[in-house]
Amino acid sequence: MKTPLQLFQVPAPPMLVEGIIPEHAITTLVSPGGLGKTWFALEIALSVASGTPAFGKFVSRQARVLYCGEDAPEYDIASQLRRLYTGRSWSPDFLEENFQEYIPSSYVNDDDVYHAPGFISMPSMLCDIGTGAALDSDKDTQALISFIIRESIGLLILDSLSDHHHGDENSNSDMARVMARLKALRQYCSILVLHHTAKPSGDSPRFGSQSSRGASKIGDATDGMLKLYRKNDCLHIKVVKARSARLLDFSYVFNPSDDEAHFVIADDTTNSTSASVVHFLSTRPGASPKEVMEFLKLEQPDWPGHEGRVNMALSHLRAAGTVIKPRYGYYTLANRSTP
Repeated sequence: MKTPLQLFQVPAPPMLVEGIIPEHAITTLVSPGGLGKTWFALEIALSVASGTPAFGKFVSRQARVLYCGEDAPEYDIASQLRRLYTGRSWSPDFLEENFQEYIPSSYVNDDDVYHAPGFISMPSMLCDIGTGAALDSDKDTQALISFIIRESIGLLILDSLSDHHHGDENSNSDMARVMARLKALRQYCSILVLHHTAKPSGDSPRFGSQSSRGASKIGDATDGMLKLYRKNDCLHIKVVKARSARLLDFSYVFNPSDDEAHFVIADDTTNSTSASVVHFLSTRPGASPKEVMEFLKLEQPDWPGHEGRVNMALSHLRAAGTVIKPRYGYYTLANRSTP
């Protein structure tokens, strides 16, 4: 038992990933399908596993990661991971030290521990694809806890919540059991859960894209909830709930190619890029995104990710009414005519 003065002295929970993932907490990321929740989760996983900034901005404490995925086959997850760490421009020495190629295998054999048919072999990251531990099963939950303790896992990622239980997602009693087991798991590691938003219905702001799908117990029991949504060609993270830690809103552009993938955050760099774009467009009647990007490559040769920065800058300028895109895919300043 503590006095109010003693409670006032309790420090805020430490962060595993600055502004995004508190330590020993359940953080839920919700969005409609197809917006890139898995990409987001894998970026977090790589950042924590390597101890490098998430999204190139948010400080991450290095810890071992267990990614449990059901939405995509093993090869797709391996492909996404390869493109993400290629997009980070890590040195060959760093890659050799921290990552190995995909090895289909089983890393445990005993019946009382957690199983995975394949994983991307990394000293600080394991990927369990396709086995789907059921959080409404005492046996599966205890096996998962045993594995987390044995392997010193610091971050557990569940992609997605619906694939890791057999209950009725709309039942508060079923989801109370699932969330109670997640609360038991958070004693041993931080948890990131991916989940879908509810379909629009009703007049209350609780309904629709603002809330998580299914029973209210899911949102009630989570410690932090982030909403991922798209607006003006950008992806945005909005804090819906933050129980004790300070979580952050932020925006980014993400356009993965066949070879690499990287996130570009809207920050001071975006403002600088926007100024360069406005200057470039002021010298000509209009330009395509490719032309703007080629200009930036010449003006700022040391900056990586020009395509993402250009897309982010153009999106912000369009939202502010500074730039318009009337037709033919050409951008022009709002006070100029179309080419």
